[in-house]
Amino acid sequence: NPVVLETVASPQSVITSNASGRMVSVECRMVPGDDIWVTDRALPDGRGDWLIQHCRTAEGASLAVAAGWVPDSADLADSSPGLDSSLRNLIGRYVPTESPQSSEFDQGVRSAISVAELINLWADPGPVYGGYVVANEAPTGLLTIPTDPPPLRGELNWLNVFYAAEWAIFAVFALS
Repeated sequence: NPVVLETVASPQSVITSNASGRMVSVECRMVPGDDIWVTDRALPDGRGDWLIQHCRTAEGASLAVAAGWVPDSADLADSSPGLDSSLRNLIGRYVPTESPQSSEFDQGVRSAISVAELINLWADPGPVYGGYVVANEAPTGLLTIPTDPPPLRGELNWLNVFYAAEWAIFAVFALS
């Protein structure tokens, strides 16, 4: 059963091992004009492009949502679903942000879901969650992104440690 996101995570903080990979629910509205396509993502059956949407909670916090995907060959302009900006209960897996290093910004190519990058692209991010939610049900016109539960407790995930350190560094730069 999903837990309420606010019980395991809060905006402007790193994602904890208790929150990482959890199924969560959050009440939010999608923000028009802030959709981003992240290209060439690995999937179990090949590669595809993921639609990342900006979701705002009733409290004004921002959350990145991996809404769904299309095959690499799809025309992204034709694949964008109609935006429902009404308040809704979103359910999905909460996962850590990724490093923006694999994106080629100068060519407009984004291949990582990086919260640090998204806050620079969104018009008015406000306080932002350190991870993102992979929706458990894609909007019409997109395929659902498969997600796996987190590894068993007791295993140290060095990638999560790196992301936590990276988020702290970004916070320091934001305060400067």
